[in-house]
Amino acid sequence: MMYLIIKDERKMIVMNEAKKLNIMNPDNSRVIMKPSYSTISTELSISCPRSVEEAYSIGIKLQYLIGDRYLKYAKASKVLKALAIKQLDRKTEIQKLANTNLDEKLAYFYNNGGPIIEPPVSERQAKEINGFFNRIVTNCLNQIDVIISKAVESNDSLKELEGEINRIMIRMLTDLANLYHDDEIRLAFKEMIRLL
Repeated sequence: MMYLIIKDERKMIVMNEAKKLNIMNPDNSRVIMKPSYSTISTELSISCPRSVEEAYSIGIKLQYLIGDRYLKYAKASKVLKALAIKQLDRKTEIQKLANTNLDEKLAYFYNNGGPIIEPPVSERQAKEINGFFNRIVTNCLNQIDVIISKAVESNDSLKELEGEINRIMIRMLTDLANLYHDDEIRLAFKEMIRLL
């Protein structure tokens, strides 16, 4: 199961973490030390997918997240606004892939008398690869955050930005696909790569 943390929830999490670490006064009057939650990877909390549907869901959330990052800096450049719109277009394409997969699952379900379809990756397998999965995603999202920030600061490398982001996304999706033995999930990641 994956969780998308929105800004107000993130503020609550920061306050709760501050209380746990005893860096906030008991009366909530002032914060002595504020934890740093500035990177793109903290905006998305995910677990490794156990099915094709969950893999596509992660792909969609990644497109939203990167598009939001572009929009954050869109005032600096119209190029970033155009890149954000491209992310939404990719999200739509991933959604089409997910819908096609769902149609195939439903057809299988009805044609075979309604059997229960188990996820191809067991909970045990998911737990084994979850650390690697999160490390890959976090590292790549942090790289994307740094590249976008530097591109906005320099203004001259905005035209190359999309290519750099796509290379990172391709590497990330390839590495994630390689974590799995299940051909369906591997294929889902590879189909998302073809959209880049």
